[in-house]
This record gives sequence, C-alpha cells and structure tokens, in this order.
Amino acid sequence: MEGLAQQLISLEASTPGVPLGDVPPVFRVIERLRHSLSVLVGVAGFRALLARALALVKVQVPSMCALHVTPDGSLEGARDLAVHAEAGAVLLTKLLELLAAFIGERMVMRILQDLKPEFTPLGTALFRESEHESIR
Repeated sequence: MEGLAQQLISLEASTPGVPLGDVPPVFRVIERLRHSLSVLVGVAGFRALLARALALVKVQVPSMCALHVTPDGSLEGARDLAVHAEAGAVLLTKLLELLAAFIGERMVMRILQDLKPEFTPLGTALFRESEHESIR
C-alpha cells in the first residue's frame, strides 16, 4: 500500500489548479478520500477509520501527535501541515491498509480509481502486468 500511497501523492502534486494549493498533496489526498468515503461509510465511519490510522501512526511518528481528527473527519491541529507531509505519507498508507482490511484490496482500487481516474494500480501485487483482468 505504500507504493499506492506514493502514487496518489505524486498524482495529486501534479494536479494543476487545486483549491487547497497551500496544503501538502498527501493531505489533499486524505481530504479527497474523506469526501469520497464519507458517502460510502458515513462521516462517523470515515472518522473512525482515520482516527485509528492516526493512532497507529502516532506510535511510529511522534510528531503526528499534533494532529487530531475532527467530528467531520478532517485533520486538524498542526500549525504547519507542510512539516508533517512526510509523516502524512505514513498516515495515508496506514489508512489504505485499514480500508483494505475492511473492504478488500479490489474495492480500495476501485475507490482510488474513482478518486483519481488517472490512477493505474499496475505493478501492485493485485494487478500484475501478466493479468488482463480489469477491476471495473
């Protein structure tokens, strides 16, 4: 999932004219996921998932202790999110791992492709080039 997280961050970084341009790409991806997943699992469901991911990451990356999840499921608490951008990649990876544990990797891939149509999961364990099966 780390590779997928990095791919999403790279795609987001290369997206021109984003409304949250001053926010690091990793946190824009998490925000996009919040909007998308809240429709599927509800605000409380996404909030619980992100809060659990954040709790797990705080053990690995103590600087993330400045962040917390708000009632609407967004991240808050850091004065400068850019300082946390690298650690944010760890958070995004953990969030994707937890999501995959609950709904499966195939559904995660579908959600990510809906989120970023230019996202292609080729090369992941689930989608090798020798496989010609589409997830759509």
